[in-house]
Amino acid sequence: MSYYHHLIKSSAGYGALTTAWITATGETDTTIISALNTLETDLTTYGLTSKMKYLYPFVGGTAVKHKYNFMNTALKQLTFSGGWTHSATGAQPNGTNGYADTGVSRSDFTSLNSLSFGVYSRTNIQGIYGDIGTGGGTDDFNMYSYAVGGNYYRVGGADGSQVSAGTNSLGLFVGNRIDATTVRCLSNGTITGKTVVQAFTNTQNSLIGTALANYSPRQYAFCLYADGLTDANLNNLDTLVQAFQTTLSRNV
Repeated sequence: MSYYHHLIKSSAGYGALTTAWITATGETDTTIISALNTLETDLTTYGLTSKMKYLYPFVGGTAVKHKYNFMNTALKQLTFSGGWTHSATGAQPNGTNGYADTGVSRSDFTSLNSLSFGVYSRTNIQGIYGDIGTGGGTDDFNMYSYAVGGNYYRVGGADGSQVSAGTNSLGLFVGNRIDATTVRCLSNGTITGKTVVQAFTNTQNSLIGTALANYSPRQYAFCLYADGLTDANLNNLDTLVQAFQTTLSRNV
């Protein structure tokens, strides 16, 4: 019996996404596999599987394992550039030139006015550090989890910009647009919102670890792209991501 046949056989009790991830990475750590399988189950339980486009759990401790999209390991694999440190607790760019190209752009979402993007940060540092987003323009989408003035999100144009009164960069942060006029963002358990009018035209790929060449030194333990999420979706997403990190003993 080949190595991969053995893996497929041994993962028969796991969900389809978890099984595919095992096959792609060769992962054998049962704590990681169990956490991923529970994550898969929770996504289904909370009705988030159909909304989730690309998800990077950053488990396994290596660049090879960190590159895979959990929703479909064959699509949108990350390309890491510059300096990165990969470990059991996540992936951390060096704050100078490190970033990951996701290959994800606005055309990958179901609707141009319905999209969300986010990261789970394990590093508390304030500054103009772009956690995730496109590279430029006035109609881009990006996020600074703890910039001057709090948590900053741009979700389509200058009028899509939003600042919430965050006091750190720890936990799950999600920039989120649910329709043509509404932005609802999650900052470590707190949801804030505003009305917008400007639509997207930006076609650049989204990057992790930088936005507008503002390179981040924060460690990331989760990254996601999804269609627009309701407040209930955001709360459920926060619950399942926190549970996932707790299982792996890397929650903050």
